[in-house]
Amino acid sequence: IATLDHPTDNEVLAFCIHKPHRYLGMIGSKKKVATMKENVISEGIATEEELSVVDMPIGLDINAVTADEIAISIMAKLIREKNK
Repeated sequence: IATLDHPTDNEVLAFCIHKPHRYLGMIGSKKKVATMKENVISEGIATEEELSVVDMPIGLDINAVTADEIAISIMAKLIREKNK
């Protein structure tokens, strides 16, 4: 999930969380992820257990800082998931 703003990310997550999926991830800062989880749980959209299968924030933890590094960390994570 990577939309233009947080409310739209929330909508997409609410739609996707209960659909069958092999992999579901969302881009965002640690703060955004914490806020999103709190909102989704408080709004009754999903439980903490349901959210535990959503990869948030998406990407390998390689201390990426720049946009290029973040993109590489995301692609590396997607390749790892694909090859499982």
